[in-house]
This record gives sequence, C-alpha cells and structure tokens, in this order.
Amino acid sequence: MLSQATLPFLNEAGTFDLHDLAKHGIIEHDASLVHDDVAPGQVFASVITNQTKVAAIAALSSDGKVLTEHDFARARLAAEAQARPISQEMQANAAGEPALVINVFGRKVGDEMVLDLEAFKSVFGQNRFPKGFVRKAQVITGQDIGAVASRIFADKQEIAAGGA
Repeated sequence: MLSQATLPFLNEAGTFDLHDLAKHGIIEHDASLVHDDVAPGQVFASVITNQTKVAAIAALSSDGKVLTEHDFARARLAAEAQARPISQEMQANAAGEPALVINVFGRKVGDEMVLDLEAFKSVFGQNRFPKGFVRKAQVITGQDIGAVASRIFADKQEIAAGGA
C-alpha cells in the first residue's frame, strides 16, 4: 500500500513520475531558489532552471569559493522578495531545499555545512551530480537535513530583522 504522503502526487492513472514533483503547493513552491514561480492558473511549475537565478545565488558566496548556510539564508530572502508571498510553513520547508543539497554534496567547516560553488553550479544549475561525486560513508538523516534547514531559516529571520 502506498504511503499517504505519496497520494498528492498520483496522477489520474494512479501512477507517479518525477514531473509530478513540480505540482504546485506540495513540495514545489513559489520563491524557489532556481525555478520560476508557477504561472497563475497552472497546476505545475516550470522545471527549467533559471540560470539568472543560479548566477545571482553564486554571486552571494562570501568568499567566491563556497556557499555557506548564511549565504543560502540570504538567497532565500532574495527569492522570497521577488515572489508572491508564501506561508511561514512553506518558508520553513523551502529552507530544506539547500539543506538537503548541502548535506549530500557539501562538507562541514567549523560548526556549519558549506557547499563548494562548483558543486552548487552542477546541482542547482545543471541538475547533475558534481564532478567526482562520491557517496558519503555516513548516512544522512532527516535530522541532519532538518538541523541545517533550521539554521538557514534562523539565519534568514535574523538577517530580515536587521542582523548580519
């Protein structure tokens, strides 16, 4: 039996394909980091990567080499400023977008995870694994992803309130 979580993605034939993940309002949301918002009246958002958004996020790198959790918080704020308003819950979920990628393709530096700029461009810009990708030996858990997402969300709120 299918999990209840999959039901929103099933199409009329009762099947599921990757394009179904672009169904607006479930996982896909306005204020995406690298995709355009869903057009009014449309059920599915574009799955085409907006390279202008990719370049804008890459430009947020604090050192020109990596994107930090703080850099991604700034990227989330920029994306949300250019989009229709999204709920607080969806904002928190949206922080999971970079958190997942940082956990899978990034590395720990000090107390935070970072993503090499080239890995960012591969994953977000080209929808490809980074060159030389090797699966991590340690299992990445939902708790790991949630911790990074929470830090990104907290950084975003701090920046919005006038912090660093």
